[in-house]
Amino acid sequence: MANKYFILFLFIFALGIISIQCKNKALQNIETEYTALINAGKYDESVILLRKAAEQGNAKAQCDLGIIYSKGEGVLQDKTEAVKWFRKAAEQGGQEAQYNLGNTYLYGDGISQDKAEAISWFRKSAEQGDAAAQHNLGVCYREGEGVSQNKGEAANWFRKAAEQGNISSQTCLGYAYYNGEGVLQDKIEALSWFRKSADQGDPKSQNNLGIMFQNGEGVLQDKTEALNWFRKSAEQGNVTAQFSLAQCYLLGVGTTIDKSKAAFWAKKAYDSGNTDVRLKAFWERNGLWKYKQ
Repeated sequence: MANKYFILFLFIFALGIISIQCKNKALQNIETEYTALINAGKYDESVILLRKAAEQGNAKAQCDLGIIYSKGEGVLQDKTEAVKWFRKAAEQGGQEAQYNLGNTYLYGDGISQDKAEAISWFRKSAEQGDAAAQHNLGVCYREGEGVSQNKGEAANWFRKAAEQGNISSQTCLGYAYYNGEGVLQDKIEALSWFRKSADQGDPKSQNNLGIMFQNGEGVLQDKTEALNWFRKSAEQGNVTAQFSLAQCYLLGVGTTIDKSKAAFWAKKAYDSGNTDVRLKAFWERNGLWKYKQ
């Protein structure tokens, strides 16, 4: 008799496993379908499948539904509804949803602002390895938002994100080493992190590299290399780099003197909203207005 009950138990258990596997497979199929629709920009069609999966407890679908409500893609924008779905996914451990929920609390987007609660959700996501959450946690520690200011802790979180390739954190870690904030000042290490970010196209880091090469900070002085980095940054619209580039062309620093190019970059900086009073004086004192743009 005991054997019969045991066999019956095994049979029921096996049916349960098969049922769960079938359900998971069905959810995976739905997830694949709605992801393809989202990627194709067919948000109206994706919402139906997305909601179906979300209501069945699929954490990724819940997070994606939150994003759609947050942006108003295929549905009327509803930040409160977005928070609801982010929370459902976050409570299941979804790191992207935890990060998104942290942002809603940080900015009071669809919910009352609560920076301490933002920190709590960023930390949950960051501890799972989410680089964006690690970066935000670093910023909050650096600025003392929702947590006591701690620049050493900020540098720790920036490092975690930077080592995953997060551009913003690489730049922030570069600043930390350059200024000795939360870490021992180390211009060579600063240069290393600025370069990693600059190589990924960050205009601030490109400008910072220009300054360091121009002044020989953490590296042998190389004014031609400085010019190259100022140009990369300036071409992306960095007004500080545009002004620096204009000065290089006017004075022949790292290049031959070219007042037309100096005028071009000075005007770019001015038109971009550079409020540095030195720029106007630079423009007028050197008669750059005489050169055709």
